Amino acid sequence: MKTLIDKIKKYTLVQASVQVAQTNKQENTNRKTSSYSNATVAISTRTVWDFSLDKLWKELDDKIKELTEKKKEREKYLKAHSKPTSIVDKETGEIIEKSELPKEINRGLIIRL
Repeated sequence: MKTLIDKIKKYTLVQASVQVAQTNKQENTNRKTSSYSNATVAISTRTVWDFSLDKLWKELDDKIKELTEKKKEREKYLKAHSKPTSIVDKETGEIIEKSELPKEINRGLIIRL
């Protein structure tokens, strides 16, 4: 599936590049965007550096990966061993559930077209 998606992306990029080049030639500009069927197509570039050839960088990266894994294991342990406690509010009589670990719950919105 990934191969198919990569092929489609490559084909689409080529088509978009041709479209942008034609538009630039017609309008005598050097833009990286073009309009196509109610959509704006933008061509972007991204540079990815490979630092893995540097020995010190590689050592630091390995340490970070090791520590990240240890951190995830510790978080899993803490979640499993965090017992909620019940507290009764003396004024209202309301029972409040509290966890040993504070947590924040965020809500999001996902829109797919």
